[in-house]
Amino acid sequence: MQLRARVRRRRIVIAVSLVFGTAVLAVVGWLLYYRSTYGTFAWWQIPPRIEYCGREYDRGTTVAALPGQDTVLVQVMTVEPAGRAVYTLRSVTGTVAPVANPPCAMGLIVKQSDKYVQYGLSGGP
Repeated sequence: MQLRARVRRRRIVIAVSLVFGTAVLAVVGWLLYYRSTYGTFAWWQIPPRIEYCGREYDRGTTVAALPGQDTVLVQVMTVEPAGRAVYTLRSVTGTVAPVANPPCAMGLIVKQSDKYVQYGLSGGP
């Protein structure tokens, strides 16, 4: 009886260790992916850089309002896991219909509560 109980206990310890180890490896892997993608481990904050359309955009200034009434915010992606929407400004003057695949933007915008964080294109064309 004692031998069976030891074997059973050992199997339970091994199973729990494997599940816990797998979970830790998954979290560490995801954090490393997030760090390489957005340049920070702090997934709960607005990232210092965003990659979109094959280009890198660096965090810039924070403004209270966006300029111009002839522009509209168009969502182009989402920063996961926080679910922060990333927008670009699109001109509404002279636009007849929405474009299915809009061209890459020179800047991106992330809304943070009642303010807007602007991201500028990093590097050259």
